[in-house]
Amino acid sequence: MPFMHSPHLRAGISHCLRLEITPSDLKFRFQLNKQLLGNISIINNTDDWVAFKIKTTAPKKYVVRPSSGVIDTKTSASVQVIMQAQKEYPPDFQNCKDKFMVQTIVLEDGEQVDKDTFNKDLHKDSLKESRLRVILDGPAAPPSPVPEASEHDEDGADRGEAPGNNSTRLQTAYNDVASINKENTSLQSRLEKITRERDELRRTLDQLNKQLLGNISIINNTDDRVAFKIKTTAPKKYVVRPSSGVTDAKTSASVQVIMQAQKEYPPDFQNCKDKFMVQTIVLKDGEQVDKDTFNKDLHKDSLKKARLRVILDGPAAPPSPVPEASEHDEDGSRGADRGEAPGNNSTRLQTAYNDVASINKENTSLQSRLEKITRERDELRRTLDQVQLHGGSKGRGASDPAQKFRLSILRIIIVAVLAFLLGHYT
Repeated sequence: MPFMHSPHLRAGISHCLRLEITPSDLKFRFQLNKQLLGNISIINNTDDWVAFKIKTTAPKKYVVRPSSGVIDTKTSASVQVIMQAQKEYPPDFQNCKDKFMVQTIVLEDGEQVDKDTFNKDLHKDSLKESRLRVILDGPAAPPSPVPEASEHDEDGADRGEAPGNNSTRLQTAYNDVASINKENTSLQSRLEKITRERDELRRTLDQLNKQLLGNISIINNTDDRVAFKIKTTAPKKYVVRPSSGVTDAKTSASVQVIMQAQKEYPPDFQNCKDKFMVQTIVLKDGEQVDKDTFNKDLHKDSLKKARLRVILDGPAAPPSPVPEASEHDEDGSRGADRGEAPGNNSTRLQTAYNDVASINKENTSLQSRLEKITRERDELRRTLDQVQLHGGSKGRGASDPAQKFRLSILRIIIVAVLAFLLGHYT
């Protein structure tokens, strides 16, 4: 019986021999607090479409863009690998445990990528895997100010130093960096916690003034009883108390308008679309208000209307969200992270010393910011206690209206004087 190649076998052989993945290892020049960029190239030299998917043993540490895709025949795909900014040095530069795996598979004509495309059990022979190690180069070091050792004794014995002394000092400096980094992390955590507490107090104070109050006065200068009814184009947004009633002759009625707490800023403060309509009608002697009192068809001539617009004043400008400049460098990286690869213990020692100085400076700045925000938080707590104390003694609804308007971030101005309309009924 003649031997025949299956289509899957032919595709698998072609895929294996003519698909290139570079580089064989991913290399990064390590720097503290800085994103590091790498690249994987997948070159498809075959006459088939090839799907790929990239996985990593450290998914929280790396971002892969794109992590999967399809490569057309005789083309290639470039995949960007981003190492997230790291706050600490790795324990061992020489033995990084991070790895990547590139899975590739040839697609049949018209085949689409789905959840089973990279299933090993279903595509055991045709699914290919390539593994890449991550290699870390130590942080670059600036030129060393330490004089070079003499040619016949590089470990510094000619300078009165014990052999291997730089190595000991280097280890001590690295320990200092690790210790100060730990303190730095603790300060940042405390700063974030205090900042959250301060912001929560601010939101609590804002909540006390979120409902905005306005007022409509209806003045009846006539000798008749006048019924009124108030409508709005945004009934879910406003509460009107009372929304209807009767004013006796030569008296007035005060109507409170409450804007409910809004979760978002309006799209345009200058052109608020909300409106109110005040309907009024003179009542005959003994006449009671019923469902037909404000019927336009029944009282076309005697029913009067006054329309009011809502005007919004914008809130006060918040503090600038631009972050404070970094204490150590404008680009956010430490000064010791920008030189060339460490060539000997002297340059690496100088790098570590620079790191210690830089982190100490940053810690001092963090401590200062922490104290400042702590003071702000404590001041907000005192303010909140005072507001709640006054609120408990006077009642929530008994505070001064003028004070409410001062504390509000928005103001509604609704003024209606209907005397000139009601004068026709005298």
